[in-house]
Amino acid sequence: AGGVIEGITKARDEQAIAQVAKLDQLAAGIIAEVNAVHADGQGLSSFKSVIASNVVDDTSAALNSLEAGLQNAPVNGSFYITVTDEATGSPVAYRIEVDLDGQGADTSLDDIVAAIDADVAGVNATITPDNRLSLSADSGFAFSFGNDGSEFRADTSKLLAALGINTFFEGSGADDIAVREQLRTDSRFLAAASANRAGDGINAGRLSALTNQESDVLGGSTILEFYNAISNGVAADGASVQATLEAAQVIAASLEEQRQSVSGVSLDEEAIDLLKYERAFQGAARYVGTVDSMLQELLALIR
Repeated sequence: AGGVIEGITKARDEQAIAQVAKLDQLAAGIIAEVNAVHADGQGLSSFKSVIASNVVDDTSAALNSLEAGLQNAPVNGSFYITVTDEATGSPVAYRIEVDLDGQGADTSLDDIVAAIDADVAGVNATITPDNRLSLSADSGFAFSFGNDGSEFRADTSKLLAALGINTFFEGSGADDIAVREQLRTDSRFLAAASANRAGDGINAGRLSALTNQESDVLGGSTILEFYNAISNGVAADGASVQATLEAAQVIAASLEEQRQSVSGVSLDEEAIDLLKYERAFQGAARYVGTVDSMLQELLALIR
């Protein structure tokens, strides 16, 4: 309950764990905001197949429900899948509705798969054994997101980012954040463009602007503001602890001086006591010597 062990325990429970939680929240905010923008973009290469990074706990549940288990729940809206015939280069865009307005039957992952299979020619949708969305193009076709073949079309449902499709990051916090494996192996999937136009870097600009964009995951703060708040908090806590330590050291030194004044040894006092005892011994020795001399004289008279 005290001493070094108590100090280490408090440092862990009151400081370290709290800072780790803030770092987790910062990482989660970065993941959510970057993925939302990246999922709306297009790289130098279209997809032949893609598997979502995030697992849906219950594929029959509404995608924004607790049962679905998505960390960043999608909202009511829609997204685009644009399928390109590689022989002709002609794109065909398909808009997929995501009904999450809370009225009637809301959209589940099963519904998304059924809608893609029914409406999107050249792309097949399935659910993997671990409940992730998988999309694959038929031979001779490729597909992309966030455009209608010529113009940018945002994913207003945020479903692609929620599922982890065409995203930049995978993971959920500071301990597992990582660049998506498909991007690590092939940088052509980096979604810097907003549509299939030469020299288009609009989405890269949108990604770079995220530093100063407010995030719901970060409580309305921007990524930069939240990071600065963590840094300033650590600095303030460190300064406060240092001031407390210095004050405690002053108190300890004062108490030690008081203890020494009560129980310590004073050289001046000990020297005075030694002189006093030495004089007393000398006086006693002279007295004994005088008595001895008188006894000797008395014995001499008797003899």
